[in-house]
Amino acid sequence: MLVKGYKINIEPFKILKEEQIEEIHKATITVLKETGIKTDNKMALKLFEKNDCMVDYERNTAKIPESLIEDCLKKVPNSFLVRARESDNDLVIDENTLYFCPLPGQDIVDIETGDRRSATREEYELGVKILDALETVHIIPWYTPYFGFRGISPVMAMLEGLALRIKNSTKVTGEGYSNDSEIYSIKMAKEIGMDLMSFMSVAPPLTWYKNAPDAALRFINADFPLIAGQATGIYGATYPCTVAGASVIGNAETMAGVVLSQLLKPGSKNIVLDFSFPVNMRSGAPFFGNIASSLHSAIFTQLWKYRYKVPVAIAPCYTNSKVSDFQTGYEKSIPAFTAAVSGANLIFLHGGIYGELTYNPIQSVLDNDIAGMIGRFIEGVTINKETLAAELINEIGPLPGSYLGEMHTRTWWKFEQYVPKAADCLTPPEWLKKGKKVALDYAKDKMKKILESHEVKPLSEEKKEKLEHLLIEARNFFKSKGILLGE
Repeated sequence: MLVKGYKINIEPFKILKEEQIEEIHKATITVLKETGIKTDNKMALKLFEKNDCMVDYERNTAKIPESLIEDCLKKVPNSFLVRARESDNDLVIDENTLYFCPLPGQDIVDIETGDRRSATREEYELGVKILDALETVHIIPWYTPYFGFRGISPVMAMLEGLALRIKNSTKVTGEGYSNDSEIYSIKMAKEIGMDLMSFMSVAPPLTWYKNAPDAALRFINADFPLIAGQATGIYGATYPCTVAGASVIGNAETMAGVVLSQLLKPGSKNIVLDFSFPVNMRSGAPFFGNIASSLHSAIFTQLWKYRYKVPVAIAPCYTNSKVSDFQTGYEKSIPAFTAAVSGANLIFLHGGIYGELTYNPIQSVLDNDIAGMIGRFIEGVTINKETLAAELINEIGPLPGSYLGEMHTRTWWKFEQYVPKAADCLTPPEWLKKGKKVALDYAKDKMKKILESHEVKPLSEEKKEKLEHLLIEARNFFKSKGILLGE
């Protein structure tokens, strides 16, 4: 059995004409041929040089020819399986399916006051358990729900978090890289018999740090899918301020990552990621929730899904608000909806509030309804004799005819509607009688019920011991390098 996700049964929204898409493509090729990608990773530079790229070892740059780009794009599979801890939660990445996953945060935030603090281990586990229970969360990625928790060395944060995700969820998960930590995350996944959604990020503009290609090679050799793409490119700071210019440089960074992936291992599994924002010209900070991000994501999706035929992930759904309020709702829902109707295959949405700084599980419960509504929309409308209901319309006729008691209504309403789980759907008299509860109150109630009733299939004691052994091995490794701090 596989995770269903949402089938994309609507015609995609395409923001640009085909000739405009080709202009961005040609500009991207020009950037990669004339400027290229920079990295001080000698393995990557040598690999580029071996494949007819112009490499400057003094400037640590590789200029990539169009012929190599076209050849590598053809090698990316457009469908592949990703294994979860339990096979019931395996999923297939393909062009016709949309999945949702959370947005992580460094700290836990009080969603009513905006106060931030480090999460505890118990809060980390609680957050994972809630995500495991939410039906619109299909993948629980790296750093999620928090970047770490109290009482551990920063260098162990990812590995400790991965262990807790494996123990407290049976869904697909992912992992990042830092100080060679991916060596141990790969071992952990192999011991459990699961895949990791991994990534290789860019340091905008047009640069990889030395560890990015090394981590990519390890993940690819483990046969894990690799997300390649932009990492917080900022229009007007690390990118040009125009959406078109930001699209060109972000596209070039993404394309370089896909090329390197295919040079490392032809046919390796790739997803491409758009994670970029404009700069707030009043403060110099990223302008989360700005509609320019949605414009950029729509172009990115049109390029990669329909021009290059590569699965697309979109992550612009952070908000400028510091609390859970009306602003949070529209700054999350508009980018997520735009990404979905453009044809994205993976949307990062649940839980994250302000940038990558804050997260709250109650917000993930609220976002579950946003994802559910969007998912229902992209599944489209069924058109057949039964749904058109012409015979029934003729049978019921004009007033005083009613469809409320008909079998057709009892059968079909549950397929046609999405009923939110954390929203006020009462009439005004009912609302007054039941205490004037709002969406935030319902989300708190739902979270409480999840914690009381949701059970995660336990990991075997043998596998728990293997995870603990690998965590000890990693601590000793980091201790030998002198970077195990705070423990």
